[in-house]
Amino acid sequence: MSEKFVTVKEFEEYKKFIQSNMGNTKKVKSTRPPTEYNIFVGEHIGIIKKDNPKFTQVDAMKKCAELWNEHKEKKLSKSSKSSS
Repeated sequence: MSEKFVTVKEFEEYKKFIQSNMGNTKKVKSTRPPTEYNIFVGEHIGIIKKDNPKFTQVDAMKKCAELWNEHKEKKLSKSSKSSS
């Protein structure tokens, strides 16, 4: 500490000031751009829930994961055909 305090009271006031301002020093997080999977889920989860209103969130995500795997396989097969 580079500050010089004359009394204990001044020190206690300084300590309270520092502690009260500690919450204001939060770091700002930078957000990553969404992945292709995130975008896919965002586009399809609502459709799945609308088509299957009795699905729980877990069931909807399972179905979405199945669709994602199919989508990924189709994409891979297209890219391997075009490179051949």
